[in-house]
Amino acid sequence: MQEYYLCPACAKRIAIKSGRMNIGPKQRYKCKNQQCGIKFSFDKEFQYPNKPTIELIVEVIGQKKRELDKSLLKIKENKAQLKKLNQEFNKEKAHLQNLINKQNELLAKQ
Repeated sequence: MQEYYLCPACAKRIAIKSGRMNIGPKQRYKCKNQQCGIKFSFDKEFQYPNKPTIELIVEVIGQKKRELDKSLLKIKENKAQLKKLNQEFNKEKAHLQNLINKQNELLAKQ
């Protein structure tokens, strides 16, 4: 199973191991995001070309929250629709059961 790491440039957890650096045994990583694609290590001396700022991280978190809110709203709407359909189904079921009971009563009388 492949492990994913947080890319310091685009702040997405899609970076993977990508060999080692020539200088020392430092692990290299590569971001799988097509728009980013940088290679990096977690060495403190390494300078990231697009180091994420607090603003970027807050923006990404805000975007994910908005996506979650939209999903939750859809779930609530679907739940309300299912509840309404279930009520209609139960009404129809009760109506059909009444018709069956009346038919059985008529047959029993004959």
